[in-house]
Formats: sequence, C-alpha cells, structure tokens
Amino acid sequence: MLSVKLARGLRKKVSGLFTRSSSEHDEDVSSDAKSGEPHNSIIGPSFAQSLPEDVICEIYYALAAVDPPKYAGPLHALDRELQYLEPEGWDTDIHPTWTGPRAVSWNLDQVTLKRRSLYSPSGSYGWIILTHVNSSFRRVGLNLAVLWGETIHLFPAKAALDTIKARARAAPLSFDFGSLHGSLSAPESVYLHLAVENIARVGALVTGWSTRRPPLASARWLDVLSFTRLNCLKFLHIDGANVVGLRHAPIPTSIPENERYIDAPILLSLTIKSTQFMRFRAPFLRSLVLGQNEGGVSSASILRALESTPLLEELEISYSLADAAHDPGQAIVNLPHLTTARFYDSLEDIANLWRHIRAPLTCLLVVHLVHAGFLMLGEEPVRNGELLIAVLRERLGDPSISAFSFTYSRGGCAIALATSQPDSMSPPLIRTSVIMRYDNVIRHFFSIPRLLSSFVTEMTVENITFFHASPCPSRNLLGRADADFSVEDVYDIVSRFTCLSIISLSWIMRRYQAFLESLGTVTSGIGHILPTALPNVPTLILTSVDEEDKLISLDLEEGGLKGSIEHRYRDLTRVLSERADAGYRFTRLILRGVKQSESELLQADLRGVTAMRSLVDYLEDERSISAK
Repeated sequence: MLSVKLARGLRKKVSGLFTRSSSEHDEDVSSDAKSGEPHNSIIGPSFAQSLPEDVICEIYYALAAVDPPKYAGPLHALDRELQYLEPEGWDTDIHPTWTGPRAVSWNLDQVTLKRRSLYSPSGSYGWIILTHVNSSFRRVGLNLAVLWGETIHLFPAKAALDTIKARARAAPLSFDFGSLHGSLSAPESVYLHLAVENIARVGALVTGWSTRRPPLASARWLDVLSFTRLNCLKFLHIDGANVVGLRHAPIPTSIPENERYIDAPILLSLTIKSTQFMRFRAPFLRSLVLGQNEGGVSSASILRALESTPLLEELEISYSLADAAHDPGQAIVNLPHLTTARFYDSLEDIANLWRHIRAPLTCLLVVHLVHAGFLMLGEEPVRNGELLIAVLRERLGDPSISAFSFTYSRGGCAIALATSQPDSMSPPLIRTSVIMRYDNVIRHFFSIPRLLSSFVTEMTVENITFFHASPCPSRNLLGRADADFSVEDVYDIVSRFTCLSIISLSWIMRRYQAFLESLGTVTSGIGHILPTALPNVPTLILTSVDEEDKLISLDLEEGGLKGSIEHRYRDLTRVLSERADAGYRFTRLILRGVKQSESELLQADLRGVTAMRSLVDYLEDERSISAK
C-alpha cells in the first residue's frame, strides 16, 4: 500500500507527463537554432500518451488505493469520537508511549471508517482527475467499473448518480449512510432504494452514524441482509446509534432474531454495534467489532462465530458480553493470525471468552475491566483477581517479554507487558495491556502492591530489562484500610527485577512517590534497614511536566509550580544521595518531559539539576521548554 504522500507525488509526476516541460522545449529550440533547421512550435506527444493501457490501469489502482475521490463532507464526520476511553483523563505526556492507554488504539471500527472514508473537508476528485489526461487515460478510466462503484456518494446531483451507476456496470457498490448530511449528495431515499434493490452486489455498507434518525433502522438492515448470499460484500458496518451515542428504538421485524444470518463468503471487515448480534458465515473475515449489542451476546455464540473465521486478525468486543456460566466443555477456538484483541467488559465475562481462544503470544491483548455490578453498602465484592491471572498466565510467562510498566492516573491503573524491538532506539512493542479503574484494583486485588505481585510472580523477571512506574494515589485517597501500603511493600516488588538496565519513573505532584522512595534507604516494619534495591541498574529516567494546565488542582503544591519543582528535587536528591552513600550511585540520570523558561522557575530548576550532577556519573537533560 502506497503512502498518501507517495500517492500525491505519483499523481503530481503523472500530471507532469501530460506535456513536455518548458526546459525540454527550450532545449529543442536551441538545438534547432544551432542546426539551422526551422523550429516547429508544436510540442510533441508527452510520455504519458505513450504509456500502454496496462500501465495506465495500474496507475489508477495505485492512486485509488490511497487517494480515492471524496466529496466535501461535514466536519463532524471526521471526528467519530472514542466512546469507551477518554484519553484526556490520563496524564498522557508523563508516561512512555508504550505504557497504559497511550499504547492502545480503541474503537477499531472508527479507525477503519476513517481509513476508507468517502469524505473530507475540502473534497477531492482523486483518481478521476486522470480521466482528463488524454484519450488513452480517459478510455481506461471510464472502463474501470470497480472504481466507479466506490464513488456512489461523490456527486450531489441525481443525474450524476445515474452516470456513475452506468459506469459501475455490474461492479460492487459502496454505500455510507453515516456520511449523508443535509443537502449533500442526492436524497437519502435515493441511495436507500438503490442499496436495497442491489443488496446482492453491495461491496461496502455503512448504515449508521447519521446525525438524524437513519433512513433505515438497524433491525431493518439485518432483515435486508438476511437470506441473501452477499457474494460481493467486503466491508459491513451496522450501527444502531447516532453520533451522540443515543440508541434508536428497534423497529419490529418479521424475521425472528435466531433466524437472521449473514452469508458473506468474501467479507473482510464486520462491525455490529448498538443493535442485535447477528450470526454470520465469513471464512475470510479479517476484522470483527462488536459493541453494545442489545441483550448481550453469550461467549458460546461468539465462539461459534469465531470458529468460522480462521483468518481473523483484529477482534474488538465492548459492552457486549452476556453473563454466562463457564462451560468447561467448550472447545478451544484457534485464531493463528490474530494480531489484536481488545475487550472492554467485566473481568468474569472477558475471562469466560478469552480462556477458550488460542492466539499467538505476539497478538496484542488489551483487557479493559469494568464493574460487573454495583455493591450494596456493607457488601463484600467477589474477588476474581486470581481468575484474571489464570487467564493471562501463558502471556505473563512469555520469555520474550522484556519491559513492564505500571501507571496510575486520575482514578485509573494500567499494566503493560512489552517486548524489545530489534532497533534499540525504538520503544518496546506492547503485547499485553490490562486497564482498570482504581476501585477495580481494590475490588479484585485489595491494593496496588498485591496487584503487581500477582503479575510479577508469574513473569520471568530475569528477562525484564526495562521497568516503568508512575506515582501512586495520595495515601489519603487509597480508600479502605486494607488498601493502604508502605514503601516496603513496593520495595519487595521492585527488588525482584534484578536484571534491569533502565528504571523509568514519572513524577506527578502530591502523589505517593513509593517507587522513587523504594530506590533509597528503606526501613522495614520492625526497624531494620533493608539492602539497597536494584544496586546494579545503571540508568534512571525521570519524567516530569511542569505545566499547570496539565494538572488538576489536587496535584498542585501550595507554592505552585515553584514549590513543586523544589519538592521534586528535594526528594530526588535525597534518594540519589542515599544510594551514593551506600555505594550504588546511578551511572546515568536522564531527565525527560517539559520544563519552564520563566526566570524564577528556571532558577529553581537549575538549582535542583546542579545538586544532582554530583550524585550521578552523567546527567542528560532531554526536556523540552514549555511554550506556555
């Protein structure tokens, strides 16, 4: 697949072949003048006019793949927002890119929609421009029926639609009812009639995401798609919700739900959201997204569907799993080509599904836990932390895992397991991510150290060379008494990573800096000074962002940014001094993040940096200067 930049360059290059350049023309004139021959002012045929038709055809296909025609659609259609995870709720500038939610691209269906988008703010004729190069280009372009079938929504006039239909002939047609808006294109009813009447030759169909009530409810679309062999269908996106996430009331249908069935032998991408789940047969399916399916879907139903998709590469299920008892007799479903699996549901339902799926360890697995229900006052939660560990045990023991991280941010916790890339300068490649709210940590594991211990116990810790951690919640925010923990509890975990080459820490104001403190002098509960943690680790990375608008009021020191900067360096200097006194100073200290240029803040920062230089062999300041 060509990049957009390369495609534009190719189109520009082809445009340059329409006529001979002025420099070539001037050279001919100069040559004629020297030879004494009269100059012919008519420019000869361009190189483009001499291209064979098979080459012209390939140029069309190459441009159509990366720069398809687009009409000037609504701006809102370009911002199909993430519904399940709000990244602005995380301190995204302060953690490495491979850790926590920053490493996870949610809503696979919306990423796919943007990838095949039929609209843009300014519009584009894309490959259609090439039909105006010359008669040869025009003849080839008008005969490429499969490309014209992709442009049904491009022009606003019904007459143009008839022309496009004629040029598409029997080729598959593409419909995106989610992009129709206002006076754009022909009336929706025209497209609706065309789609329903030609459902057997539809190649791509997007039914939802209209700002108004869609012209045909999702339940009706399920009826239309049933009992028809969809031999041309490659992309299907059924969404019963509009852009603000409201669910349309289902319309009565004449076909019982258990009799609906999608038969699409070449279907590659399927999304079913905010409507009833529908059985399907799609042996070549590569991408499956299920979201907020009405009534939920049992894991048995999903597994039966997955049995028919041996080539599946991407799987995303959110708020769709129905409560169901574990069936030990359920057969294992092998998905050897799976590269991404994302689940957003209760721990119990996710575990009940994933334990029956066999996927490569190289597959990216994202588990985002939500509550199975609310607890009544005084009710003890069902603690299923061991269930999560049991389901992940094979992945936790993967010997290729070389990086581990824990991040806490504004009520959410994330654990990431990653593997190093061949290029040592590239960040680790994430393999497993577990995301949950802090109250879910308490619900299933009691405390953060117990959560981490449950993971680390199953890991091959001697293979971990990169460890990252963020500060923990302030101790007055930890909740119930058994959720509290000491630096010694964190020390016990950090000390297990004996083969680290890098330890990375984030600094956030007024948080519990338990991981940083665990690297200095730690006293046990009975008053004994414990051995220095990680005595052989050469490099410490500290990331901080000194910008007030990136932090909530709870994070600010009473002295503002200046007080927080001074506090950070006091704590860091103390830990570095304790290690130096014990004979275990770090070889390198790397500072990353953002610092201020304002005079008073800059002076406070310089004093802190100066104090630390004498406590390490090398100090590298890689921070950028705040533009605010």
